[in-house]
Amino acid sequence: MKLHKPLFQAIFCSLLFTGCNQAVPLEANTETNTEISAEKKTIEYQTLDTTRLGEIDKLIETIDSEAENIKKEFGKSMNVGLYACSTKDFGQKKETFCFDGGMEAREILAYYGKDKILKVAIFSIMKYNASPANLAEFDESKTSILKYKLVFKKHNDPMYTGEIESVYDENNEETPLTEDIKSQWNSFTAVVPPY
Repeated sequence: MKLHKPLFQAIFCSLLFTGCNQAVPLEANTETNTEISAEKKTIEYQTLDTTRLGEIDKLIETIDSEAENIKKEFGKSMNVGLYACSTKDFGQKKETFCFDGGMEAREILAYYGKDKILKVAIFSIMKYNASPANLAEFDESKTSILKYKLVFKKHNDPMYTGEIESVYDENNEETPLTEDIKSQWNSFTAVVPPY
Protein backbone atom coordinates (compact mmCIF):
# COMPACT_ATOMS: atom_id res chain seq x y z
CA MET A 1 0.00 0.00 0.00
CA LYS A 2 2.97 2.32 0.49
CA LEU A 3 3.57 2.37 -3.27
CA HIS A 4 0.15 3.87 -3.93
CA LYS A 5 0.24 6.48 -1.17
CA PRO A 6 1.54 9.32 -3.45
CA LEU A 7 -1.18 8.51 -5.99
CA PHE A 8 -3.91 8.67 -3.36
CA GLN A 9 -2.47 11.91 -2.00
CA ALA A 10 -2.49 13.46 -5.48
CA ILE A 11 -6.09 12.39 -6.09
CA PHE A 12 -7.18 13.67 -2.68
CA CYS A 13 -5.44 17.03 -3.20
CA SER A 14 -6.88 17.48 -6.67
CA LEU A 15 -10.38 16.73 -5.37
CA LEU A 16 -9.87 19.09 -2.47
CA PHE A 17 -8.63 22.01 -4.60
CA THR A 18 -11.02 21.60 -7.53
CA GLY A 19 -14.11 21.32 -5.40
CA CYS A 20 -14.97 17.93 -6.84
CA ASN A 21 -15.59 16.51 -3.40
CA GLN A 22 -19.22 17.68 -3.60
CA ALA A 23 -21.91 15.29 -4.75
CA VAL A 24 -22.85 16.04 -8.36
CA PRO A 25 -25.38 14.08 -10.38
CA LEU A 26 -23.65 11.93 -13.00
CA GLU A 27 -25.57 13.43 -15.96
CA ALA A 28 -24.68 17.03 -15.04
CA ASN A 29 -21.04 16.10 -14.56
CA THR A 30 -20.91 14.36 -17.97
CA GLU A 31 -22.44 17.35 -19.80
CA THR A 32 -20.02 19.75 -18.16
CA ASN A 33 -17.05 17.53 -19.00
CA THR A 34 -18.21 17.21 -22.62
CA GLU A 35 -18.58 20.99 -22.98
CA ILE A 36 -15.18 21.62 -21.40
CA SER A 37 -13.59 18.90 -23.51
CA ALA A 38 -15.04 20.34 -26.74
CA GLU A 39 -13.91 23.82 -25.70
CA LYS A 40 -10.38 22.58 -24.96
CA LYS A 41 -10.17 20.76 -28.31
CA THR A 42 -11.24 23.89 -30.21
CA ILE A 43 -8.63 25.98 -28.41
CA GLU A 44 -5.95 23.31 -28.98
CA TYR A 45 -6.70 23.08 -32.72
CA GLN A 46 -6.73 26.87 -33.11
CA THR A 47 -3.47 27.20 -31.21
CA LEU A 48 -1.77 24.42 -33.19
CA ASP A 49 -2.99 25.84 -36.52
CA THR A 50 -2.05 29.42 -35.62
CA THR A 51 1.34 28.33 -34.30
CA ARG A 52 2.14 26.24 -37.40
CA LEU A 53 1.05 29.00 -39.79
CA GLY A 54 3.00 31.57 -37.77
CA GLU A 55 6.06 29.32 -37.88
CA ILE A 56 5.71 28.95 -41.67
CA ASP A 57 5.16 32.69 -42.25
CA LYS A 58 8.23 33.49 -40.13
CA LEU A 59 10.30 30.99 -42.16
CA ILE A 60 9.16 32.62 -45.43
CA GLU A 61 9.94 36.11 -44.12
CA THR A 62 13.41 35.09 -42.91
CA ILE A 63 14.33 33.29 -46.13
CA ASP A 64 13.00 36.13 -48.31
CA SER A 65 15.10 38.69 -46.41
CA GLU A 66 18.21 36.49 -46.71
CA ALA A 67 17.53 35.78 -50.41
CA GLU A 68 17.62 39.52 -51.20
CA ASN A 69 21.32 39.54 -50.29
CA ILE A 70 22.22 36.32 -52.09
CA LYS A 71 23.05 36.16 -55.74
CA LYS A 72 21.38 33.19 -57.27
CA GLU A 73 23.66 30.17 -57.19
CA PHE A 74 22.64 29.13 -60.68
CA GLY A 75 19.89 29.78 -63.13
CA LYS A 76 18.80 27.28 -65.67
CA SER A 77 16.28 27.21 -68.44
CA MET A 78 14.63 24.09 -69.72
CA ASN A 79 11.72 22.93 -71.80
CA VAL A 80 9.33 20.66 -69.98
CA GLY A 81 6.51 19.37 -72.13
CA LEU A 82 4.65 22.43 -73.36
CA TYR A 83 6.30 24.70 -70.81
CA ALA A 84 9.46 26.75 -71.08
CA CYS A 85 10.79 26.97 -67.53
CA SER A 86 13.46 28.94 -65.76
CA THR A 87 14.74 28.23 -62.28
CA LYS A 88 16.66 30.38 -59.83
CA ASP A 89 18.22 28.87 -56.73
CA PHE A 90 18.80 31.03 -53.64
CA GLY A 91 19.80 28.28 -51.23
CA GLN A 92 16.74 27.88 -49.01
CA LYS A 93 14.49 29.40 -51.66
CA LYS A 94 13.97 28.20 -55.19
CA GLU A 95 11.93 30.05 -57.81
CA THR A 96 10.58 28.18 -60.82
CA PHE A 97 8.55 29.97 -63.49
CA CYS A 98 7.05 28.11 -66.44
CA PHE A 99 5.19 29.57 -69.40
CA ASP A 100 3.30 27.51 -71.95
CA GLY A 101 3.80 30.06 -74.74
CA GLY A 102 0.08 30.71 -74.84
CA MET A 103 -2.30 31.83 -72.16
CA GLU A 104 -1.05 30.13 -68.99
CA ALA A 105 1.96 30.29 -66.69
CA ARG A 106 2.82 28.66 -63.38
CA GLU A 107 5.21 29.63 -60.65
CA ILE A 108 6.54 27.87 -57.58
CA LEU A 109 8.36 29.62 -54.77
CA ALA A 110 9.69 26.70 -52.74
CA TYR A 111 11.02 27.31 -49.22
CA TYR A 112 13.31 24.82 -47.49
CA GLY A 113 14.51 24.43 -43.93
CA LYS A 114 18.21 24.32 -43.13
CA ASP A 115 17.85 20.54 -43.46
CA LYS A 116 17.07 21.01 -47.21
CA ILE A 117 13.55 19.64 -46.73
CA LEU A 118 10.64 21.40 -48.42
CA LYS A 119 8.51 23.14 -45.78
CA VAL A 120 6.17 25.34 -47.83
CA ALA A 121 5.54 26.30 -51.42
CA ILE A 122 3.67 29.24 -52.86
CA PHE A 123 2.10 27.87 -56.02
CA SER A 124 0.57 30.29 -58.53
CA ILE A 125 -1.35 29.64 -61.72
CA MET A 126 -1.67 32.65 -64.02
CA LYS A 127 -4.28 32.61 -66.79
CA TYR A 128 -4.02 35.41 -69.32
CA ASN A 129 -6.81 36.85 -71.48
CA ALA A 130 -4.46 36.46 -74.48
CA SER A 131 -0.88 35.44 -75.03
CA PRO A 132 1.53 38.09 -73.67
CA ALA A 133 3.21 37.91 -77.09
CA ASN A 134 -0.01 39.20 -78.65
CA LEU A 135 0.42 42.85 -77.65
CA ALA A 136 -2.77 43.95 -79.43
CA GLU A 137 -5.05 41.77 -77.27
CA PHE A 138 -3.06 41.07 -74.10
CA ASP A 139 -4.30 43.02 -71.07
CA GLU A 140 -2.35 42.37 -67.87
CA SER A 141 -5.20 43.68 -65.70
CA LYS A 142 -7.38 40.79 -66.96
CA THR A 143 -4.91 38.17 -65.76
CA SER A 144 -6.49 35.71 -63.36
CA ILE A 145 -4.10 34.52 -60.65
CA LEU A 146 -4.80 31.60 -58.37
CA LYS A 147 -2.27 31.62 -55.56
CA TYR A 148 -1.98 28.97 -52.88
CA LYS A 149 0.35 28.50 -49.94
CA LEU A 150 0.92 24.77 -49.57
CA VAL A 151 2.24 23.65 -46.17
CA PHE A 152 3.77 20.18 -46.10
CA LYS A 153 3.64 17.57 -43.36
CA LYS A 154 6.87 17.18 -41.46
CA HIS A 155 9.14 14.46 -42.81
CA ASN A 156 12.89 13.88 -43.16
CA ASP A 157 13.50 12.94 -46.81
CA PRO A 158 15.02 15.81 -48.84
CA MET A 159 14.27 14.02 -52.13
CA TYR A 160 10.53 13.85 -51.39
CA THR A 161 8.29 16.91 -51.75
CA GLY A 162 6.08 15.63 -48.98
CA GLU A 163 2.37 15.33 -48.41
CA ILE A 164 0.33 18.54 -48.34
CA GLU A 165 -0.79 19.21 -44.78
CA SER A 166 -2.83 22.36 -45.37
CA VAL A 167 -3.64 24.95 -48.03
CA TYR A 168 -4.05 28.70 -47.58
CA ASP A 169 -5.27 31.29 -50.05
CA GLU A 170 -3.57 34.64 -50.60
CA ASN A 171 -5.41 36.10 -47.57
CA ASN A 172 -3.92 33.37 -45.33
CA GLU A 173 -7.36 31.80 -44.94
CA GLU A 174 -7.33 28.02 -44.81
CA THR A 175 -8.98 26.50 -47.84
CA PRO A 176 -9.81 22.87 -48.61
CA LEU A 177 -7.29 20.81 -50.53
CA THR A 178 -9.31 20.14 -53.66
CA GLU A 179 -8.53 17.48 -56.23
CA ASP A 180 -7.86 20.29 -58.73
CA ILE A 181 -5.18 21.89 -56.52
CA LYS A 182 -3.65 18.48 -55.81
CA SER A 183 -3.58 17.42 -59.48
CA GLN A 184 -2.20 20.81 -60.63
CA TRP A 185 0.58 20.57 -58.03
CA ASN A 186 1.36 16.91 -58.72
CA SER A 187 1.41 17.26 -62.50
CA PHE A 188 3.61 20.35 -62.32
CA THR A 189 6.10 18.98 -59.79
CA ALA A 190 6.31 15.64 -61.62
CA VAL A 191 8.08 17.42 -64.46
CA VAL A 192 9.65 20.29 -62.49
CA PRO A 193 10.47 18.91 -59.03
CA PRO A 194 10.92 21.70 -56.46
CA TYR A 195 13.85 19.99 -54.70
